[in-house]
Amino acid sequence: MQLLAEVYQLCRFGRAMTPEQIADLFESWRSEGLDSYLLEITIDILRKKEDQAYLIDRILDKAGNKGTGNWTTVAASQLGYPATMITAALYARYVSAYKSDRAEASAVYGFEQTSAAALTSDELKEAYRLARIINHHQGFELMRSASDAFAWDLDLSRIARIWTNGCIIRSELMDRLILPLEGKQPVLIQPDQVKMITSGRKDLISLIAKGLGAGFSMPCFSAALNFLNGYTEARGSANIIQAQRDYFGAHRYQRLDDSSAKTYHTQWT
Repeated sequence: MQLLAEVYQLCRFGRAMTPEQIADLFESWRSEGLDSYLLEITIDILRKKEDQAYLIDRILDKAGNKGTGNWTTVAASQLGYPATMITAALYARYVSAYKSDRAEASAVYGFEQTSAAALTSDELKEAYRLARIINHHQGFELMRSASDAFAWDLDLSRIARIWTNGCIIRSELMDRLILPLEGKQPVLIQPDQVKMITSGRKDLISLIAKGLGAGFSMPCFSAALNFLNGYTEARGSANIIQAQRDYFGAHRYQRLDDSSAKTYHTQWT
Protein backbone atom coordinates (compact mmCIF):
# COMPACT_ATOMS: atom_id res chain seq x y z
CA MET A 1 0.00 0.00 0.00
CA GLN A 2 2.71 2.47 0.97
CA LEU A 3 4.80 1.66 -2.12
CA LEU A 4 1.82 2.50 -4.35
CA ALA A 5 1.23 5.68 -2.35
CA GLU A 6 4.83 6.73 -2.92
CA VAL A 7 4.59 6.03 -6.66
CA TYR A 8 1.35 8.04 -6.78
CA GLN A 9 2.97 10.98 -4.98
CA LEU A 10 5.91 11.02 -7.38
CA CYS A 11 3.66 10.81 -10.43
CA ARG A 12 1.02 13.28 -9.25
CA PHE A 13 3.28 16.05 -7.99
CA GLY A 14 6.72 15.20 -9.40
CA ARG A 15 5.65 14.34 -12.93
CA ALA A 16 2.44 16.42 -13.10
CA MET A 17 0.30 13.42 -14.05
CA THR A 18 -3.47 13.38 -13.52
CA PRO A 19 -5.05 10.57 -11.49
CA GLU A 20 -6.41 9.15 -14.75
CA GLN A 21 -2.93 9.07 -16.27
CA ILE A 22 -1.54 7.36 -13.18
CA ALA A 23 -4.39 4.83 -13.35
CA ASP A 24 -3.49 4.15 -17.00
CA LEU A 25 0.14 3.64 -16.01
CA PHE A 26 -0.88 1.18 -13.30
CA GLU A 27 -3.21 -0.56 -15.75
CA SER A 28 -0.28 -1.16 -18.09
CA TRP A 29 1.64 -2.79 -15.24
CA ARG A 30 -1.03 -5.46 -14.84
CA SER A 31 0.06 -7.16 -18.06
CA GLU A 32 3.73 -7.00 -17.09
CA GLY A 33 3.74 -9.38 -14.15
CA LEU A 34 2.71 -6.82 -11.53
CA ASP A 35 -1.01 -7.53 -11.26
CA SER A 36 -2.41 -7.63 -7.74
CA TYR A 37 -5.57 -6.88 -5.81
CA LEU A 38 -4.06 -3.70 -4.37
CA LEU A 39 -3.03 -2.49 -7.82
CA GLU A 40 -6.53 -3.18 -9.15
CA ILE A 41 -8.32 -1.23 -6.42
CA THR A 42 -5.84 1.65 -6.65
CA ILE A 43 -6.69 1.98 -10.35
CA ASP A 44 -10.40 2.16 -9.45
CA ILE A 45 -9.66 4.72 -6.71
CA LEU A 46 -7.69 6.98 -9.04
CA ARG A 47 -10.45 6.95 -11.68
CA LYS A 48 -13.29 7.70 -9.27
CA LYS A 49 -14.84 11.14 -9.76
CA GLU A 50 -17.24 13.22 -7.68
CA ASP A 51 -18.90 16.23 -9.31
CA GLN A 52 -16.48 15.91 -12.25
CA ALA A 53 -13.47 16.14 -9.88
CA TYR A 54 -11.17 13.30 -8.88
CA LEU A 55 -12.25 12.07 -5.47
CA ILE A 56 -8.66 11.24 -4.46
CA ASP A 57 -7.85 14.98 -4.53
CA ARG A 58 -10.53 15.58 -1.87
CA ILE A 59 -9.36 12.92 0.60
CA LEU A 60 -7.38 14.14 3.63
CA ASP A 61 -3.77 12.91 3.60
CA LYS A 62 -3.94 11.53 7.13
CA ALA A 63 -3.82 7.74 7.36
CA GLY A 64 -5.48 5.66 10.05
CA ASN A 65 -4.46 2.26 11.34
CA LYS A 66 -6.13 -0.55 13.25
CA GLY A 67 -3.02 -1.92 14.98
CA THR A 68 -2.02 -4.72 12.59
CA GLY A 69 1.16 -2.95 11.48
CA ASN A 70 2.05 -2.14 15.07
CA TRP A 71 1.52 -5.75 16.14
CA THR A 72 3.66 -7.00 13.26
CA THR A 73 6.44 -4.52 13.97
CA VAL A 74 6.47 -5.44 17.67
CA ALA A 75 6.52 -9.16 16.81
CA ALA A 76 9.39 -8.63 14.36
CA SER A 77 11.38 -6.74 17.00
CA GLN A 78 10.77 -9.45 19.59
CA LEU A 79 11.98 -12.08 17.12
CA GLY A 80 14.96 -9.95 16.10
CA TYR A 81 13.93 -9.97 12.44
CA PRO A 82 14.47 -6.77 10.37
CA ALA A 83 11.03 -6.26 8.82
CA THR A 84 12.15 -2.82 7.73
CA MET A 85 9.60 -2.19 4.98
CA ILE A 86 6.61 -3.02 7.18
CA THR A 87 8.03 -0.78 9.89
CA ALA A 88 8.68 2.04 7.40
CA ALA A 89 5.11 1.79 6.10
CA LEU A 90 3.71 1.92 9.63
CA TYR A 91 5.82 4.93 10.59
CA ALA A 92 4.78 6.69 7.37
CA ARG A 93 1.19 6.43 8.61
CA TYR A 94 2.23 7.78 11.99
CA VAL A 95 3.94 10.75 10.33
CA SER A 96 0.85 11.39 8.21
CA ALA A 97 -1.28 11.58 11.35
CA TYR A 98 0.53 14.77 12.41
CA LYS A 99 -1.23 16.81 9.74
CA SER A 100 -1.25 20.15 11.58
CA ASP A 101 2.40 19.76 12.59
CA ARG A 102 3.33 18.99 8.98
CA ALA A 103 1.46 22.04 7.72
CA GLU A 104 3.25 24.27 10.23
CA ALA A 105 6.67 22.79 9.43
CA SER A 106 6.01 23.21 5.71
CA ALA A 107 5.34 26.90 6.24
CA VAL A 108 8.43 27.32 8.45
CA TYR A 109 10.89 25.58 6.15
CA GLY A 110 9.37 26.31 2.78
CA PHE A 111 11.09 23.33 1.15
CA GLU A 112 9.84 22.89 -2.41
CA GLN A 113 9.00 19.68 -4.20
CA THR A 114 10.60 20.06 -7.61
CA SER A 115 10.07 18.23 -10.86
CA ALA A 116 10.87 14.53 -11.02
CA ALA A 117 10.21 14.45 -14.75
CA ALA A 118 13.61 12.82 -15.30
CA LEU A 119 12.21 9.72 -13.62
CA THR A 120 11.07 7.39 -16.39
CA SER A 121 8.03 5.13 -16.41
CA ASP A 122 10.32 2.11 -16.74
CA GLU A 123 12.28 3.15 -13.66
CA LEU A 124 9.03 3.51 -11.71
CA LYS A 125 7.82 0.09 -12.82
CA GLU A 126 11.05 -1.79 -12.23
CA ALA A 127 11.72 -0.12 -8.88
CA TYR A 128 8.21 -1.07 -7.78
CA ARG A 129 8.74 -4.64 -8.97
CA LEU A 130 11.99 -4.89 -7.04
CA ALA A 131 10.66 -3.35 -3.82
CA ARG A 132 7.71 -5.78 -3.82
CA ILE A 133 10.08 -8.75 -4.04
CA ILE A 134 12.06 -7.44 -1.07
CA ASN A 135 8.84 -6.84 0.86
CA HIS A 136 7.67 -10.42 0.23
CA HIS A 137 11.08 -11.73 1.27
CA GLN A 138 10.80 -9.90 4.58
CA GLY A 139 7.25 -11.09 5.19
CA PHE A 140 8.03 -14.75 4.58
CA GLU A 141 11.29 -14.63 6.52
CA LEU A 142 9.47 -13.06 9.47
CA MET A 143 7.10 -16.03 9.43
CA ARG A 144 10.04 -18.42 9.12
CA SER A 145 11.66 -16.78 12.16
CA ALA A 146 8.45 -17.20 14.16
CA SER A 147 8.09 -20.79 13.00
CA ASP A 148 11.63 -21.59 14.13
CA ALA A 149 11.22 -19.77 17.46
CA PHE A 150 7.93 -21.42 18.39
CA ALA A 151 8.31 -24.77 16.57
CA TRP A 152 5.25 -24.10 14.40
CA ASP A 153 6.61 -25.94 11.35
CA LEU A 154 4.93 -23.48 9.00
CA ASP A 155 4.58 -24.52 5.36
CA LEU A 156 5.39 -21.21 3.63
CA SER A 157 4.56 -22.58 0.19
CA ARG A 158 1.09 -23.62 1.36
CA ILE A 159 0.58 -20.24 3.01
CA ALA A 160 1.47 -18.52 -0.29
CA ARG A 161 -1.04 -20.76 -2.07
CA ILE A 162 -3.77 -19.82 0.42
CA TRP A 163 -3.00 -16.14 -0.14
CA THR A 164 -3.54 -16.38 -3.89
CA ASN A 165 -7.30 -16.28 -3.35
CA GLY A 166 -9.64 -14.08 -1.34
CA CYS A 167 -6.85 -12.03 0.24
CA ILE A 168 -5.84 -8.39 -0.09
CA ILE A 169 -2.24 -9.40 -0.80
CA ARG A 170 -3.08 -11.80 -3.62
CA SER A 171 -0.92 -11.12 -6.66
CA GLU A 172 0.89 -12.66 -9.60
CA LEU A 173 4.06 -12.51 -7.53
CA MET A 174 2.45 -14.60 -4.79
CA ASP A 175 1.48 -17.17 -7.43
CA ARG A 176 5.07 -17.35 -8.63
CA LEU A 177 6.44 -17.87 -5.12
CA ILE A 178 4.45 -21.03 -4.34
CA LEU A 179 6.78 -23.56 -5.98
CA PRO A 180 10.11 -21.90 -5.07
CA LEU A 181 9.06 -21.71 -1.41
CA GLU A 182 8.70 -25.49 -1.38
CA GLY A 183 12.48 -25.62 -1.63
CA LYS A 184 12.87 -23.65 1.64
CA GLN A 185 14.98 -20.95 -0.06
CA PRO A 186 14.46 -17.35 1.05
CA VAL A 187 12.78 -15.27 -1.65
CA LEU A 188 15.88 -13.16 -2.33
CA ILE A 189 18.01 -16.26 -2.96
CA GLN A 190 15.60 -17.86 -5.45
CA PRO A 191 17.21 -17.82 -8.95
CA ASP A 192 14.30 -16.05 -10.67
CA GLN A 193 14.25 -13.30 -8.06
CA VAL A 194 18.04 -12.96 -8.14
CA LYS A 195 17.82 -12.20 -11.87
CA MET A 196 15.14 -9.55 -11.32
CA ILE A 197 16.99 -7.98 -8.40
CA THR A 198 20.26 -7.86 -10.32
CA SER A 199 18.69 -6.26 -13.39
CA GLY A 200 16.36 -3.89 -11.50
CA ARG A 201 18.58 -2.58 -8.71
CA LYS A 202 19.78 0.35 -10.80
CA ASP A 203 16.16 1.47 -11.32
CA LEU A 204 15.46 1.37 -7.59
CA ILE A 205 18.58 3.43 -6.95
CA SER A 206 17.58 5.92 -9.62
CA LEU A 207 14.02 6.27 -8.33
CA ILE A 208 15.18 6.95 -4.78
CA ALA A 209 17.89 9.40 -5.86
CA LYS A 210 15.56 11.36 -8.13
CA GLY A 211 12.59 11.19 -5.77
CA LEU A 212 14.45 12.26 -2.64
CA GLY A 213 16.36 14.85 -4.62
CA ALA A 214 13.06 16.36 -5.77
CA GLY A 215 11.90 16.65 -2.15
CA PHE A 216 9.57 13.67 -1.84
CA SER A 217 9.37 11.37 1.17
CA MET A 218 10.06 7.77 0.15
CA PRO A 219 10.27 5.67 3.32
CA CYS A 220 9.33 2.29 1.86
CA PHE A 221 11.40 2.46 -1.31
CA SER A 222 14.36 3.70 0.76
CA ALA A 223 13.87 0.88 3.28
CA ALA A 224 13.84 -1.64 0.42
CA LEU A 225 17.19 -0.47 -0.97
CA ASN A 226 18.79 -0.14 2.46
CA PHE A 227 17.76 -3.69 3.30
CA LEU A 228 18.98 -5.03 -0.05
CA ASN A 229 22.34 -3.30 0.33
CA GLY A 230 22.74 -4.59 3.88
CA TYR A 231 21.53 -8.10 3.03
CA THR A 232 24.04 -8.45 0.18
CA GLU A 233 26.95 -6.87 2.07
CA ALA A 234 29.46 -9.59 2.99
CA ARG A 235 31.11 -7.35 5.56
CA GLY A 236 29.19 -4.47 7.09
CA SER A 237 29.74 -1.85 9.78
CA ALA A 238 28.53 -3.77 12.85
CA ASN A 239 32.12 -4.33 14.03
CA ILE A 240 32.13 -0.64 15.02
CA ILE A 241 28.88 -1.18 16.94
CA GLN A 242 30.32 -4.18 18.76
CA ALA A 243 33.47 -2.25 19.67
CA GLN A 244 31.37 0.66 20.98
CA ARG A 245 29.20 -1.71 23.03
CA ASP A 246 32.25 -3.37 24.50
CA TYR A 247 33.87 0.00 25.26
CA PHE A 248 30.98 1.48 27.28
CA GLY A 249 29.29 -1.67 28.57
CA ALA A 250 31.78 -4.55 28.37
CA HIS A 251 29.29 -6.40 26.16
CA ARG A 252 32.10 -8.37 24.47
CA TYR A 253 32.62 -9.24 20.81
CA GLN A 254 33.75 -12.09 18.57
CA ARG A 255 36.86 -11.95 16.36
CA LEU A 256 37.33 -12.68 12.66
CA ASP A 257 40.56 -14.50 13.45
CA ASP A 258 38.88 -16.91 15.90
CA SER A 259 36.17 -19.23 14.53
CA SER A 260 35.40 -20.81 17.92
CA ALA A 261 32.62 -18.27 18.76
CA LYS A 262 34.61 -17.24 21.82
CA THR A 263 33.87 -13.70 22.98
CA TYR A 264 36.41 -11.07 23.93
CA HIS A 265 36.58 -7.91 26.01
CA THR A 266 39.18 -5.19 25.52
CA GLN A 267 40.41 -2.58 28.01
CA TRP A 268 40.08 0.29 25.52
CA THR A 269 41.83 3.02 27.54
